[in-house]
Amino acid sequence: MRKAVRLVSIGALIAVTTQLGIQQAAMAQASVADKAAAQVLFDEGRRLSQEGNYVEACKRFEQSQAIEPGIGNLLYLADCYEHLDRTASAWALYADAASRAAAAGETERASAGRRRADALKARLSTLTVEVPQPHALPGLEIVREGQLVAASLWGVAVPIDPGDYNIIARAPGHIPWSSSLHVGAKAARASLTIPLLPEEPLRPAPASRIATDSEHAARLPPPLQLTAATSTTSPVATGGSPLPVLGISLAGLGGAALIAGAIFGGRAIAKNNQAKAFCPGGGSICNDMRGLELTDQADTAATLANVLVIGGGALLLSGTIVYLTAPSSSERSGVALAVGSSALKLTLTEAF
Repeated sequence: MRKAVRLVSIGALIAVTTQLGIQQAAMAQASVADKAAAQVLFDEGRRLSQEGNYVEACKRFEQSQAIEPGIGNLLYLADCYEHLDRTASAWALYADAASRAAAAGETERASAGRRRADALKARLSTLTVEVPQPHALPGLEIVREGQLVAASLWGVAVPIDPGDYNIIARAPGHIPWSSSLHVGAKAARASLTIPLLPEEPLRPAPASRIATDSEHAARLPPPLQLTAATSTTSPVATGGSPLPVLGISLAGLGGAALIAGAIFGGRAIAKNNQAKAFCPGGGSICNDMRGLELTDQADTAATLANVLVIGGGALLLSGTIVYLTAPSSSERSGVALAVGSSALKLTLTEAF
């Protein structure tokens, strides 16, 4: 049993060791490839520098440094920045290279970096962002060309490359402010004072109210027109009467009005149910404009439903009575029904 355990342990150890070896070999291959790429970019940067093409040379040195950081590459990149008058960037890289070289025991490179950095100090341009204490709002942020300026640097003359800059100041609940300025070369001293940001205007909350009768009337759709006319012509000699036909027409209009009333009643119920989703307590205590609008639509539909049902019932009853009585004859008869939001108009015409 112990032999088996030992064999398993040895087998596991061999497997782990093999896996680590494979990983280390892959890492070594990747490292070699990175070093080769970084060296190619570095050599290309040196060639472009010698040709005086410092814009492209700086790009190659930056790419090389991103792949394989090195002290020599830093020094060449700093020299490239210096030729482009990016004095603050060059000064920072010279100092960084000097510090790394000193830590690595490379005294010659450390001395060269310090010497070049000291020579640039007199040429550095600076920018001071002033924030008076009353203007330092809670959550205030100052952004320079997309980079946040730390609060610890407010009021400090910070070395900066010559050029044009856009400064943005922003704070929660206040209107942002921005300004552009130019920082000159050769030890220029630029400064900018951040003003007090104005507060954002308050947005009025929706008013809670009940719509007046006039507002209801203004929102009503045009009156629903239901018209019908019947015309019959009978020789007087026959003694026939068209009133039975008129009674049937009235009853038909009444039935149509009842059907329309049922449709508007269903619409009123549907709109009221939708309004409850926005105004659980009812339209009279609702603060949601959508809820108020749906409540108004429900009221309008309910009003039309009531008018149509009442009018339709009256028409149906009148038609029945006319049909049953039909006392006299006439040559033509007509009927018109106009239903509005608050009125029902019935017109009956006969020609004898």
